[in-house]
Amino acid sequence: MRLLRLITALQRLQLLVGALLKSLSAMGYVSLLLGLVFYIYAVVGVHLFGTHDPKHFGSLPLALLSLFQMITLDDWAKVFADVKGASPSLATLYFVSFILLGTMIMLNLFIGVITNSMAEMHAEMAQTESAGTPQPTLLQIAKIEEQLRQLRLSLTPPPHSQNLQPRDSSSGDPVAGPISECFPAPKTNPHPST
Repeated sequence: MRLLRLITALQRLQLLVGALLKSLSAMGYVSLLLGLVFYIYAVVGVHLFGTHDPKHFGSLPLALLSLFQMITLDDWAKVFADVKGASPSLATLYFVSFILLGTMIMLNLFIGVITNSMAEMHAEMAQTESAGTPQPTLLQIAKIEEQLRQLRLSLTPPPHSQNLQPRDSSSGDPVAGPISECFPAPKTNPHPST
């Protein structure tokens, strides 16, 4: 549990883990493509070299294992030397094309996917840092607008309550009381200037 807290505490580590998680879907497609290339080359290898070198290409699982050894460049020259006796030009074309396709292109696709995800995560984190606070959603904006409308309605008096000061029914003058003593009525100028 403490290790997971470490991920959230260190921003660079959070960036790396987020990029790896984000790139999993794209890496799945690259893995599927690499698996397809492995399968095609394994079937071709079994048909071309299975009788001459059964140790490496005698069956489909052995061919897949030999191809994995070739893609990691782990002693692939020994496998090539064992197979080359059948037909040197065909073995050279097979091995060079698989090593170029598998090692140089496919594995670089993995690196490219991870690098692209790292760039996207870096841009998202920079955008989050520059924004400071997250942007409100449309639902939050609608709630705030409704609260403002209700606040306006509560602050404005209804139209019929314009003159709420009690009046004396006999004279029509405002009723004198403690409020009128504290706040005398303003004197009006009988001759307003034009």
